[in-house]
Amino acid sequence: FAVLHCAAGDVLIATSALCGALAVRWFWSWPRRSLRSLAALIILFGLGYTAFSEWLNVYVRNSWKYSPMMPLLRIGAIGFGLSPLLQWIAVPSLVLLFVSYRLSWLRR
Repeated sequence: FAVLHCAAGDVLIATSALCGALAVRWFWSWPRRSLRSLAALIILFGLGYTAFSEWLNVYVRNSWKYSPMMPLLRIGAIGFGLSPLLQWIAVPSLVLLFVSYRLSWLRR
């Protein structure tokens, strides 16, 4: 259950980040133009939500905690899991690189 719950949550976060970035920048022709700034917004929104969610669940609600093996990025007294944060840099970057490659291939 936890794996499905977290995977579905990640899909919702990614979709929301994409929609939020499109709304902020009005990139209706987004794959062809300004992919870098769109990617930066998506990553920023994903990182922001992930940091907020982890703060809320770990420090406010105490609904879960980090394993002692989880490397943490400390900002003040709060530690954020490094792997979830890195996920929101790596995954959107790879997906958008793939989209960019596919679009350049289709235009040939």
